Amino acid sequence: MKTLSTLLVVGALLAVLGAKAEVEAPPATAVAAVADADALFTAARTGDLPTVKKLVAGGVPIDAANRYGSTALALAASNGRVEVVRFLLDSGADADRVDSFYGVRPLEQALMGKH
Repeated sequence: MKTLSTLLVVGALLAVLGAKAEVEAPPATAVAAVADADALFTAARTGDLPTVKKLVAGGVPIDAANRYGSTALALAASNGRVEVVRFLLDSGADADRVDSFYGVRPLEQALMGKH
């Protein structure tokens, strides 16, 4: 499945090279899935446990990652959101996943944030 950012980059490259870029729009379900994952990241980062629970129960992948490879668990840990961290771990979130920005696991992100 093509992502929106990939399609936009391809379209921009074709336009720069002088080719006609016919870029198909991503399916509405893909756009909704990205929005749901973003909502999960925001809720985890801010400590909004009821929203985290609702999104996970609604099918948002618990280990969805942003463009830097950070998951909801990593964002909650780096911001000291203990209740959210506990819920995500109890729900099966991957505590060993390494992000692509800092190259660290959620526990190390919590330590970097002095939590």
